[in-house]
Amino acid sequence: MNCLIVGCGYLGQQAASLLIAQGVRVFAITRSQGKAEELARQSIQPIVANWYQRNDWPTLPQIDQLIVSVSHAPVANIPPTETHASGLANLFEQLATPPDRVAYLSTTGVYAACDDGRWIDETSPVGPNRPGSIAALTAEKWLAEHLPQEHLVILRAAGIYGPGRIPRLDKLRAQEPIEVDPDSYLNLVHVDDLAQIVIELMNQKSACGIYNVSDGRPALRRDYYEFISKTIGSAAPTFRTLMPIQEETGSTIRRSRGEGNKRIANEHMMEALQYRFRFPDYIAGLSPLL
Repeated sequence: MNCLIVGCGYLGQQAASLLIAQGVRVFAITRSQGKAEELARQSIQPIVANWYQRNDWPTLPQIDQLIVSVSHAPVANIPPTETHASGLANLFEQLATPPDRVAYLSTTGVYAACDDGRWIDETSPVGPNRPGSIAALTAEKWLAEHLPQEHLVILRAAGIYGPGRIPRLDKLRAQEPIEVDPDSYLNLVHVDDLAQIVIELMNQKSACGIYNVSDGRPALRRDYYEFISKTIGSAAPTFRTLMPIQEETGSTIRRSRGEGNKRIANEHMMEALQYRFRFPDYIAGLSPLL
């Protein structure tokens, strides 16, 4: 079994280690020779290529599975409606045959703005307003148009945390105000659980379409940050709620990150996998890290 990972970063490397332990041969595309050497030390076979370029690709191996976990950060000189979609088009042009299974890491940011704490499932309206989320939704649409549904799994992931990634930890240590509404909800998933879910959904051929991936236990931001502060022995956090900021970039209006207030439902994913979380909530996930 061969698997290709595009975007072998924080999540991709965790998924790769699980696959290698299962005897899967893992390839990964990276733009950096230095990163290629790092991946090779992890028994991942690197392929140096830039998926934003149509030409100058090396010959790709025959693959059975594809995981796309590319950063949603904006790319200079490429509109968000073209970043991941153009990368996918270039990649599939290079593949001799399409893989049997494709998993694309999207984001819960694709859902329409919500400020009342309502539950959001896979049927809820989409309407992203940030560049990364716009890129993700455009990629979802590209894949749906170019692949048979039974080959495709789209994972709309909540906020990812884990070793080396605890958002705003430095601010809490420095006792700086956190610029969020403390009474809004935060949706999370530990990187270990997310990587396992990616692989299980991809291996279960009856699973296809879109799945929300979160631990299913949204936390009030106030409780989340107070738990971190108490655990590290810092003073109680202070908050500064910003008014929504709108910046018009071309035809896109980007709103401030802290205005969202929704709860992500994960029942669809749980029904598909009967998954048992290693870290069922932020307390279980953060305690060993802090």
